[in-house]
Amino acid sequence: MLSDFEGTALVVTHDRWFLERVATAILAFEGDGVVRRWAGSYSTWKSLRAQEDARQQDEVAEAAVRAAPIAAKAPEARARKKGLSFAEKRELESIVGLIEAGESEAATLEATLADPGVYAQRGAEVPAMLASLEALRARLETQMTRWEDLESRKAEG
Repeated sequence: MLSDFEGTALVVTHDRWFLERVATAILAFEGDGVVRRWAGSYSTWKSLRAQEDARQQDEVAEAAVRAAPIAAKAPEARARKKGLSFAEKRELESIVGLIEAGESEAATLEATLADPGVYAQRGAEVPAMLASLEALRARLETQMTRWEDLESRKAEG
C-alpha cells in the first residue's frame, strides 16, 4: 500500500528489506543531534554515506598536508606585508559576487532536491546532484575563508 500511496509517509523502522522497497529518502541519525536526509533507498544511503566518509577522510589528509608548509611560512609572510596587493584587491572586489552566485546556485539545487518528484522521475540523476551540491558547498567554504582573509588583511593595512 505504501508503494502506491501518493502522499508522504514518515516511517520509523530498522527493517532494511522494507526500506529498500519503499523508501525514496532516508532520514539518518548521525550523532550529536544531527539528522540528515539522504535520497534513495537503504542501499543508496549506505553507498552515499561510504563515499562521503571517504571524501571527508581525504579532505582531512589533504588539509593536514597543505597546512604544514603554510603554517611554517605564514609568520614571515605577514611580517613582510600587511596590506593587499593589486591582484588581491581585484580578487576581493569579485569574490563577493562569486559567493552570492554560488549560494544562489546551491539554493536552487537544494530546492530541486527537496522536491519528491525528482526522486520518482529523475532518480538516477540524484547522486550526481548530491555530489554537485557537496562540491559547491566545499567551494563556497573555500571562497568564504579567502574572503575573510582578504578582508582582515585589508583592515590591517
